Amino acid sequence: MMVALLVGALAAPPAPRLASTVTVDRPTQGPVVSVAGNVVVQAPVEGDVIALAGSVFLAAGARVDGDVVALGGRVEGPGTASGRVVGIASLGWPVAPLSARGGWRVWAGLVALRLGLWLVAASLFLFLMPRIVRAAGERLRGEALRTAGVGVFAVVAWLALVTLAVATAASSGGALVLVGGVLLLLVVKAMGVVAVAWWLGGTLAPALPVRLRGEMPRTALALAALVAVSLLPYAGAAVWVAANLAGIGGVVAGVLARVAAPRLVPRLAL
Repeated sequence: MMVALLVGALAAPPAPRLASTVTVDRPTQGPVVSVAGNVVVQAPVEGDVIALAGSVFLAAGARVDGDVVALGGRVEGPGTASGRVVGIASLGWPVAPLSARGGWRVWAGLVALRLGLWLVAASLFLFLMPRIVRAAGERLRGEALRTAGVGVFAVVAWLALVTLAVATAASSGGALVLVGGVLLLLVVKAMGVVAVAWWLGGTLAPALPVRLRGEMPRTALALAALVAVSLLPYAGAAVWVAANLAGIGGVVAGVLARVAAPRLVPRLAL
């Protein structure tokens, strides 16, 4: 980086971009941010490099004096970074190539692991935070489309806030802001999917055997059905995205209602 400073001033940080590839081909001041796109680093960067729902490729000779974060993607390439390198391969779920040796067994194992993790999440949320899950499910029962709309708005607002926070944060804090924001979204997403399963299970309860009508069994059954449907090509991805958005909307609307209600009561009493 000292060589870059001696040769000339660093280029200004590029404006955060949405759904496009950011290429750094000359010494640049960070942070470098891309949302729903990749980052290709071919030159030194003084600061963080962050790709949200994208990957980061560090070309030969590239050096990042900061953190490299790829959430929803990978960090690849022979380049180096002085800080932390964080990569979460997918915000969805990896699928093993069926043409590979043992591909079917690996794929089946991943599906079973995914279902098991979701069932554990459902058990934890229903045990630790049942009111939030039930409130989100009740929102879906009454106004499913409107609740999904709230989810879309919440995700868009989250993307805008995280991008703004990273773009304005100091280099040392940008990655922490993004990682914290993504972790919050993942928790809300997981809780929301469980709430969708709770709602679907309650709707289907009259048609289920008596032993499966309890809250946990019917939620687990609906969750397994959601996971199974999500494996279908094309339609499965659409159903899973819709379930995520509806669930996020239910959780956000339910939490906001609980926070706002106590403040509104004194006003209504007047």
